[in-house]
Amino acid sequence: MAAEYFDALKQYEKTCAGGDGLICLADLYETLGRFLKDLGLLSQAVVPLQRSLEIRETALDPDHPRVAQSLRQLASVYVQWKKFGNAEQLYTQALEISENAYGAGHPHTARELDALAALCQKQNKYEQAEHFRKKSSKIRQKTTRRKSNL
Repeated sequence: MAAEYFDALKQYEKTCAGGDGLICLADLYETLGRFLKDLGLLSQAVVPLQRSLEIRETALDPDHPRVAQSLRQLASVYVQWKKFGNAEQLYTQALEISENAYGAGHPHTARELDALAALCQKQNKYEQAEHFRKKSSKIRQKTTRRKSNL
């Protein structure tokens, strides 16, 4: 079934004229990749997630927050697959994009830091994990204080 869906997406891709159609296509590829990941078909999940990333980098901008989303999704497959080096590189790129797009103190940036902390924890890099967790926690505390002052 997944192969049929992937083939249908490739056919649909031939008819996309850019803009919103390509963004929708990237979303569909991502959905397929996440579905395959959830099924534990990690090697198959990489292909549609990689295609989603490629489309977003081209249709949007390499520094667009939706590109960070694609990087995070692809990295999560590599974590599950225990390819930690690949995952770290992708999570780091997602963090850089989030910092540039939203700022170092934004909740989206905290989410990227949390992902890096979890990855470091899995690799027994406890000091690095703690460093990322502390940065994330500070962001979340500031965000909570700002919301409570409104």
